[in-house]
This record gives sequence, structure tokens and C-alpha cells, in this order.
Amino acid sequence: MATQYQHGDREHRASCRRRTPPRGCARPAADAARDHDGLAPGSLPRRSCTHGSFSAAKAAPTRRAAVLGALLALSVIAQPTAIETKAWEEQLLAARALANKAEYGRAQALLRALAAQLQGRTDPAGAQFAAATWNDLGTVYIDLGKMREAERCLRTSIRLWEKAAGPSAPGLANPLDSLGQVLALRHRFGEAERAYRRSLQIREQTYGRDHPMVANVLNSLAVLLIQMGEPGRAEDVLLRALSNLERGPNADFKEMAAVQLNLGELYRIQKRYSDAETLMRDGLTGLREIFGADHLRYAAGLAAMAMLYADWGQPEHAETLIREALSTAQAKLGPAHVDMAQYHRVYGYVLGAAGRKREAEVQGRPNRSRRPRRARACENTRWT
Repeated sequence: MATQYQHGDREHRASCRRRTPPRGCARPAADAARDHDGLAPGSLPRRSCTHGSFSAAKAAPTRRAAVLGALLALSVIAQPTAIETKAWEEQLLAARALANKAEYGRAQALLRALAAQLQGRTDPAGAQFAAATWNDLGTVYIDLGKMREAERCLRTSIRLWEKAAGPSAPGLANPLDSLGQVLALRHRFGEAERAYRRSLQIREQTYGRDHPMVANVLNSLAVLLIQMGEPGRAEDVLLRALSNLERGPNADFKEMAAVQLNLGELYRIQKRYSDAETLMRDGLTGLREIFGADHLRYAAGLAAMAMLYADWGQPEHAETLIREALSTAQAKLGPAHVDMAQYHRVYGYVLGAAGRKREAEVQGRPNRSRRPRRARACENTRWT
């Protein structure tokens, strides 16, 4: 028995040096709960047996220093090179070009690949590129009619911007504006207005109250006010947006066209048909010059103007416009896309105004498999 005990004692001492429990010797519960620094949660360093030592506890600061040094080294390595930054920028610009040509599937694939490349980037440049990528992906989902996915992407963009540059970063304005659009389309008007107001505050702080860059969010806010039944406030906001754009040294014709179409839509609702026609014609001219006659934004503008002529007692002219818009939308989206329901509803509205009730009913219910959302007449706009 003595020999057996002596053998076990030698093995016990050797195992304590290895910090593993020996055969035949139970390890105390506190020792078993120790973490990698040799400390039990909520306790001071202690010996594992009567002839143990504090060597593990003494080594913990050294290990911590080594870990901190490795993290610092990784943060240096994580800084993007000029080649990486240029590649990210080129991918973003390529995706935006595809989206502008309504090639949303290809734009989505490119942005998803870029988001995967930038995942986990903590350096300022990488985090901001990631935030911009998620914002662009969200806007593509808006164009595809996928509001849930769009909201998720835009909230991710907002979170990344806040983490990388703070709660008042200029880059936050774009995803906040797009998030407001998504929330408005989902009839969450209170949340939408808060998003727009925050975006407006950031833009005004960054550029000044009368800068053309403020017009974008003013346009979006005005559309929301129209939807909320506040046309007087909406008109004031749109006129301010138009004034900002006209005052700028370099006119943003795309944004100006959007504001003109929205103000024309507001005047149509107020039965100010002549004023509405002038504004809508100018807006459509701008969209055609920027995007071409086969673009969805131009098609949506045609549909808005078709409603104007239907209300104004010119059904033949209205039908010509909505047929052209419907043809373009079907070519770009396909007949089963959720946005096609809105074009058919406008076609039904035009036919109804012409007294063709039966045909209007057929056009008004083309596909009830999905609930149609309100479509945009142009960028950041909705039909009301």
C-alpha cells in the first residue's frame, strides 16, 4: 500500500504542474471552474493542492499582454490598402450603375458579394464602405418590392454608420431617408416621419438649410405628408425643395424632376390641372433625358400624368400614356411583379374615367395573390 501511495503522490505532483487532474485524485470544484487565466469565476487565485503554486496566476498578466499585442497587430493589419479601397468603390459604382439601368438582380448579387467581403470590418474605411453597401442593397430591395428585406438592410446600414462615425454622421442621411420610404410604404407613418426628420436634421447640420442636398429629404417628407392628408404642409415643403434646387450652382436634374412630379401630383389632387400639367411635363422631360424612355422611373411618371389627364377629362390622351407605361413596366419587371398591380390599377382608373366600367374592373384586379404596395412615381416618391 505504501508503494502504491508514493507512486500516486508523484503522479499527483506532476499533474499539478501540467494543470490536469491525476488519476485517482479528485480535482476541487473551484479549480475545475478556472478559466484560461487560472482564475475561478469570482475568486482569487488558489492552489489546486497543498504543494501547488501560483505560477498560473502569475502568468495571466503576461498572457493578457500577449493577447492585447496580437489585437493591436491585427488592427494594424486590418487597415485597408489603397487597392482594396479602390476595388470596393468600383464595385459600389458598378452596382449603382446596374440599379440605374433597372438591372436589379445583377445589382443585388454584386452588393451581396461586396457585403460578404466587408463583413466584420472594424476599421473606419471598411465599416463605412460596409454601411454604404447595405444602404444600396436596401434601395435595390425597395425597387424589387421586398420591403421587409429592405428595412433589414437599411437598419444594418444605420447601425454601421452610427458605430463607425457617430449618431450625426452625414452618411446616415441616406439610409434614414430610404428607411422612411420603406416605413411609409408599410403604412407606419409615425416611424417614417421620425426617420425623415432625423435625416433632415443631419442634412441641414451638414450642408445648411438652403442647400440643394437638403431637397432630397424634403421631397420624401412632402410625399409622406400627402399620404397623411396634410396637403398644405406638403406644398410648403415641396416649394422649399424646388427653391433649394433652383438656387444651387449645379442643378440636380434627377431630384428636380422628382420634386416637379410630386408637386404636380399634389396639384392634381387639388384640381389645379393646368399647374400640374406644366410641372409634370418638365419632370418627365428631365427623367427622359437622364434615364431614357425605357426606364421604370419614366414609366411611373407617365402613369402619374395619365391620372392627371383622366381627371382633366382627356381619357384618350390618358390611355395612350398608361399603355406606354404598362408596356415598359412589363418589359422591366415581368407580368407577375408586385408593382405591376399599381400600373393596372391606374389603367383601370383611366378606363373608369372614360366610362368603360367593365374594362376598368378587369384592369383593377390583375393579380390578387399578393397585396400591392404603393409604387413610386419617381425616386423617393409614391402615388397617392
